[in-house]
Amino acid sequence: MRLINDDLIQYATLSATSGAAGFAIANVQNDLRGKTWRSTTLADQTITATFAATQMLDGIALALTNLTSSATIRAKFFTNT
Repeated sequence: MRLINDDLIQYATLSATSGAAGFAIANVQNDLRGKTWRSTTLADQTITATFAATQMLDGIALALTNLTSSATIRAKFFTNT
C-alpha cells in the first residue's frame, strides 16, 4: 500500500475542456465525495493543472470515477523552463 500525503491538486489552477452546471472542475480540489467534476459531453476531455512553481510528483490517483473499462487515461507532464 502507498499513501499519498500531499494532494498537490489543491495548489494548482485548474481548467477543463467542459464542465456541467454545478459540477465545475474546481470541485476536484474538494475532498467531499459529493463535490465532483462532470463534463458536458462524452467526447475526449482535457484537464489542465498549472502550478506556480515546479512540483515533485510521485503518483496519480483518480478516485470516485465512473470510467468505463474502455476508457483511456493519459497523463502528460512538462515544464516551461
